[in-house]
Amino acid sequence: EDSKQLVRAAIGVAFLREKARMSEHATPADLEMVWDLVRGAIIHPMTTGPRFSASRSFQGFLAVPLCSLLKDGNIDELYRFHVWLPDGQRGNPDFAVHSHQAYAQSWILAGVGMDYQYTFEPVTSTADATHAAYSLSWADGKNTSSTHKTHQTSSTVVNTGKLGRTTRTATPIVHTRNMSYYIPLAAFHSTEVAPDTLHATLFVFDSHRGFDKDAPVLGPKDSESSTQFHDPAGVTPATLANMVEIVILIEQGQQRSGHHQWKSALTAFGKALDLCKS
Repeated sequence: EDSKQLVRAAIGVAFLREKARMSEHATPADLEMVWDLVRGAIIHPMTTGPRFSASRSFQGFLAVPLCSLLKDGNIDELYRFHVWLPDGQRGNPDFAVHSHQAYAQSWILAGVGMDYQYTFEPVTSTADATHAAYSLSWADGKNTSSTHKTHQTSSTVVNTGKLGRTTRTATPIVHTRNMSYYIPLAAFHSTEVAPDTLHATLFVFDSHRGFDKDAPVLGPKDSESSTQFHDPAGVTPATLANMVEIVILIEQGQQRSGHHQWKSALTAFGKALDLCKS
């Protein structure tokens, strides 16, 4: 049964992979199907073989790796389940602006997130700089290095001394349920989620569409380093998956009631209530 559940997750990941590689839009029905497969695997009580695990990222959300393929210590493909909890924890705002080594794409499962985009123009004078570029390394309990770790215990950013002026380029882009967006490699951005709300996505890093090992994080120009410990504080992947499912059902109920689909709205609310009680 454990193997069967892992196959469910693999099928969901493979479906998103093909959609992304073919630059095809994933419909709400597609995402519902994928989420059903992934959630079913996550909440299954694994008794043998690998188990899903959660860790808190540098940006404050909780991440659950679904599929990780590394090549020479670097990300080849990495699929994760991301959840910002309504717990006020949103990471260190001084290091909110960051870039990714690989092309990234996200599919929104629930909640509302706002994405901001930035430019970083190198300067030579500290007076002219707003930020410095920081290099990133990961630890997994065995060693710390710039090679990616799928199951991380902490991550550290170190000031490289490269100064620059950061400018927000546009108004925020609002992301809601069933939407998708992508982030080019080495593009600077930040994601903002209200501290008292839940937001969840399925996320992929895909180096087949671009990879930059030196993609930095931006931080204070006068600091040296900062470390984020990735302890999820007892929150399990199954708990995260069920919390997200409850919010999805509530959002479905709200949407259906807005269209006067009272019976289906009550069904969605009822399922959410039953899951809360379980």
